[in-house]
Amino acid sequence: MKKFMPLLLIILGVQIPFDFFGQDYNDLLRFSQDNFQGSARSYGMGSAVGSMGGDYGSIAINPAGLGIYRTSEFFGSLGLGRPKSESNYYGQASSDDKYNFNIPNVGLVVSTLRYKDYKPKRDGWVAVNFSFGFSRTNTYSNKSSLEAIQNKTSIIDNWRENANGTDPNNFDPKTNFSNGSLAYNTYLLEVADTTKTDFQYKGANQAEKIGYKKYQRDLVNKSGNTSEIQITLAGNHSNKFFFGGSLLIPIVSYTYSRTFYEENQDEVKYYKNTTLQEDVSTDGAGFSANFGFIYKPIDAIRFGASYRLPTIYYLNDNFSSSISASLLQSSYDRQVSSPDGTYSYQVVTPGKLTLSATAVLDKIALFSIDYQYIGYTDARINESGEAARIQNKNVTYYLQNASNIRVGGELNVTSTFALRAGFQYFASPYKSDFVPTNADGSMLGYTFGGGYRDKTFFLDFGYQILKKSEYYIPYTLKTVPIGVTDIGSINKYSTGNAMITIGTKF
Repeated sequence: MKKFMPLLLIILGVQIPFDFFGQDYNDLLRFSQDNFQGSARSYGMGSAVGSMGGDYGSIAINPAGLGIYRTSEFFGSLGLGRPKSESNYYGQASSDDKYNFNIPNVGLVVSTLRYKDYKPKRDGWVAVNFSFGFSRTNTYSNKSSLEAIQNKTSIIDNWRENANGTDPNNFDPKTNFSNGSLAYNTYLLEVADTTKTDFQYKGANQAEKIGYKKYQRDLVNKSGNTSEIQITLAGNHSNKFFFGGSLLIPIVSYTYSRTFYEENQDEVKYYKNTTLQEDVSTDGAGFSANFGFIYKPIDAIRFGASYRLPTIYYLNDNFSSSISASLLQSSYDRQVSSPDGTYSYQVVTPGKLTLSATAVLDKIALFSIDYQYIGYTDARINESGEAARIQNKNVTYYLQNASNIRVGGELNVTSTFALRAGFQYFASPYKSDFVPTNADGSMLGYTFGGGYRDKTFFLDFGYQILKKSEYYIPYTLKTVPIGVTDIGSINKYSTGNAMITIGTKF
């Protein structure tokens, strides 16, 4: 783990709590990674439906799939997710979970099948179809916790390093948002030597005996999602070539809340306990477009390709933090809060190329595979200034482009009932030289489902199990105590997502 520490202290801003709530390239990662929910049918097939067509989940990946529709339909879905987390902090295990009820999608498809001599046309422009819908593309709901009794490090040391070099006259909590400022104003920090002008600080915990025990608990609660308004137009030419395009309006809602508590467990009680509370919410919207085609050389085979243009997001952050402290003398107990802060900015997430193939075995079964390429190194914070320039440079230095694979299949048990299954692999966005292989942020998904369909009605069910591991550091230290090689936790996340889609054809 020692090999990875320099990077981990820098890049995992989503996993590392931060003093400055502003844009960084972890925002880019959050909004660049998708977990398509689509319809329950496509969900059960691992969302490997880029060239399948005839299903709304397919349209979200490749708009040409709309051209395969031969009837109109109206549909809606209900979803329930349960993300679970497991951590191991200083050898002590913790776990947490939460439930998330959501509406994955609702939409309308209008098919305008053309006729000649009272029969559907087979040549030329067979159909021009339109759809309008709302679909969730990612869910950020997650709750994690870690706790331990240890005698290695203290969060106060992080605040002390944060404060070093700053004149205490600049620690006005009304204007200084740093945790160093808040810690100074709660008497957790003081200038180590008032005769010097380098402004080095010592913490209240330094009055304790060396190696004192402390209880630490870190609770992180995330919620929100990215959803899209999708307006799609597609055509069918001779039942062999299908073309489509979508105008996309993504809508972002994300909240992050963190409570870190540290308590002295030894008899020396100059420093009793402290609590850090951090809250940030992000909302906004953007725009993009998606274009694709599907080619069907024979009825049993379909090939597809689509490209989603880079997405421009206009985002707003609202953030605040506070530190409370209890020292030996109760008169020093106090809480200091930063003012509520706001920040508006733009980010551009990378384009996405998807190549697909589908094999159809008469009306018995189908098998489909999607390959997706995401150019994470093209993502950027669309702002001027030195901070944005540094973060954009970090994108190309620490991140890599990634390839995702989705495979799925459907078996028609009867003329109206089908079973489905799928597999998903989402590659790590981080360069392998800098992250541990067992916690690189890559994800594996396993899906299954089933459904009933007749000429006018359909009811589908899909379930996904999504697993990933990330390295979480509750606080960073420039100077790590001798003998301490790991100050973080490998957090394992497992999410179960269920979805039901009900629709009618007309």
